[in-house]
Amino acid sequence: MESYQLNILDTLSILKKDGVVNIMYMNSDNKVKAIRYDDKEILLKDLAKYDGKYNIYLTLNQIRTELDIGDLNRPPKGRKSISDKEIEKYLFILIDLDPERKSKTSSTNDEHNAAKEMLEDIKKYLISMGLDGFITASSGNGYHILLRVDIDNNVDNIKTVKEFLKSLDSKFSNDKVKVDTSTYNPARLTRFYGTMTCKGIDTEDRPHRRSAIIDIGNPNKHSSIDDLQRIINDLGYSSKIKRQNIMNIKPVKKENNGLSLEECLINVGINISHKKIGDDQIIYVLERCPFKEHHTDKSAYVIEYNNGNIHAGCHHDSCSENNWNTLKELYGINYSGKNTDNIAEKDKTKETQEEIILGIADKLDIYRTNMDEVYVKLNINNRISHLNVGSDKFKRWITLEYYSKTKRMPSTENIGKAVNLIKAKSMLQDQVTIGKRCSVIDENIYYDLMNNKGEVVKVSKDGWTITTNSECIFDSNTSMKEQVRPIEYESLDILDKYFRYKDTNHLILQKIALVSLFIDNIQRPICVLHGEKGSAKTSTMKLIRNIVDPSSVPTTSLPRTVDDLAVTLSNQYLICFDNIDRISNDISDLLCTAVTGGGYAKRKLYTDSEQQVMYFKKGIVLNGINVVATRPDLLDRCILFELERIPSSERIGENELNKRIEEDMPKILGAIFTIISKAMNKYKSIKLNDLGRLTDFTRWGYAIAEVSGIGGDVFLNAYLNNQNDSNYEAIQSNPVGEAIIKFMESNRKWDGTSTELLKELIKVAEEENINVSSSGWPKAANSLSRRLNEIKSNLQDIGISIQIVKGKERKIIISK
Repeated sequence: MESYQLNILDTLSILKKDGVVNIMYMNSDNKVKAIRYDDKEILLKDLAKYDGKYNIYLTLNQIRTELDIGDLNRPPKGRKSISDKEIEKYLFILIDLDPERKSKTSSTNDEHNAAKEMLEDIKKYLISMGLDGFITASSGNGYHILLRVDIDNNVDNIKTVKEFLKSLDSKFSNDKVKVDTSTYNPARLTRFYGTMTCKGIDTEDRPHRRSAIIDIGNPNKHSSIDDLQRIINDLGYSSKIKRQNIMNIKPVKKENNGLSLEECLINVGINISHKKIGDDQIIYVLERCPFKEHHTDKSAYVIEYNNGNIHAGCHHDSCSENNWNTLKELYGINYSGKNTDNIAEKDKTKETQEEIILGIADKLDIYRTNMDEVYVKLNINNRISHLNVGSDKFKRWITLEYYSKTKRMPSTENIGKAVNLIKAKSMLQDQVTIGKRCSVIDENIYYDLMNNKGEVVKVSKDGWTITTNSECIFDSNTSMKEQVRPIEYESLDILDKYFRYKDTNHLILQKIALVSLFIDNIQRPICVLHGEKGSAKTSTMKLIRNIVDPSSVPTTSLPRTVDDLAVTLSNQYLICFDNIDRISNDISDLLCTAVTGGGYAKRKLYTDSEQQVMYFKKGIVLNGINVVATRPDLLDRCILFELERIPSSERIGENELNKRIEEDMPKILGAIFTIISKAMNKYKSIKLNDLGRLTDFTRWGYAIAEVSGIGGDVFLNAYLNNQNDSNYEAIQSNPVGEAIIKFMESNRKWDGTSTELLKELIKVAEEENINVSSSGWPKAANSLSRRLNEIKSNLQDIGISIQIVKGKERKIIISK
């Protein structure tokens, strides 16, 4: 067999695709084709199918000399093992999170999930301490963190690694999952990820699972010995402290021998953090809980009263059954000369923390949305609010409720149980509509003013009223602000002084688009503001936001990833993205979905298969110096507004502008609600021959223009012209479209293959200085058809027809 230096740093990568785990060797020089184990050869390519009759392991850390590959697995009987002396340095430290269970058995799903929860907690802690260079993996029964290090193998460093693991153990281990403190040795073996973990019999309750790498983390980040020492210091661990493991305590009878209680505690290894001396008692606050040593928050105590009584305990609910008698039995304490038997009995009728919190949750009004989100109805500061039970705000509320009853803080675990109870009860509830700022129910519009009175504007065909009796349930986020109360008003002309566009048609479209943003259930175009510096693009955007959906953060930058954009879209009613330079294709596609209405799904966690589904149909405003929407499908869903530069003599300060807007806002809102009410009566009777890309908006816009005195035909003409402008913008921003226009200036009709057309277009591009190095230019003839399809409809609108004829020889026919 070939000799090779095998370690996890340059060998193993787990890729998961379509539910199949594939194992690949990353080192291009690797010639190893198989692993030999008990005279059985397992080909690397077949490891994904390996049924796991044998548990396969590999060394974590670098060895000094090359060994036969068989030596790198747990050796068969009679074969020499790898010793710590053969290891040159640590490359990884294994943090093994192992569920508590009977030996030689696989973990249950609950036990496996408990280890996953601890994995997330430790990851967060390590990252907060600057140690973010680690691999995370499932061992099959529990979870692993492989912390990347570069540490020499010597006595001092081994001791530090050992203390590091014991520090994590003292902080995170509980009665369900333990941090294995025995994995400190340099020659440590670990699971060969991708193979099955087979402990005990494979049953439904305790199944065998395939081990797998979850995340490779940052491969360039390594922790030092100083980093480990920081963790040790932060968690307050010292090897000089004698720590008692209560699972292994063998009671040893000790006589008092004239020692004080404090001396007796120290003598059996119970360390005291500090003392509190009262009028009739001394309280000894312990370094760590003697009943459950992972309680390291100084929650445990021993109280010695002047009358001789002694009481011991821990503030954690899980230690509520323990007392001085329990402590004496565990540690073999024989403290004579004191009245140690007169200890107050625990009040058996007292509710536990879990019972109190579940009692709070059990009394709440629960609502379930059509997207299976769960909300509860709460009275916060004398205002009815509806909170998502998964939000931090709800968790803070239930924490405050518990504190007000007990004057103590609840555990995160019990808050989680309350959330799970509420989610379970929601399955019995009918689905309801949850709105953000604005919602439509039974053809009536409800607009949340978000004031302490819980007032909502209800708009119907009969007019609008302010009411506290809304049929809609509203959600809110922390940035949403209270809106002013509207007053009766009818004319949208009050807006004229706040918008300055180069084209009067743009002012008409702005009024219509602004009103449409209050109609939640229709497709509304994206408002794209553009203009030179000093044209008040951001101020105009803020004005639109303050009218429709006032927020403490009125504008934001465009997210870089579709995941972040989806979260932003789902959490706000109106979204304003400021100072955009360019929009990527993925972001453009999701913005299109947000206009027409659609969903976006992603996994809640990388470690599970559950999906988080977000649905949105949103109002969106973009701005930039140039027209930032360039893709044809996105431009089809936009209205372009070009602002004019404001002369310096006409500029006013932002505070003065806000003051004027604040004075006019009640009238502006009143006019909008009045016009919507009138348009409701007009909408269904409108029939149009020419419709824009967004048909609902076209019909609503026509109705709004009719009842506001603008005139439906005036609006329709302005909208269709704006669509033509968008069409030209789409063509001009596409190098292929630009070349096609120039090419057809001297041709009435052309036909040929894609290869021939590409040659012609390259000639045109060279003559017209069209950028053929841009991402929009086809690099080969076989991608030209795709580029033509992107702008085919836009070219059709300006009289250039493109046909792609499929057959033995695919031909392209262009005519005008």
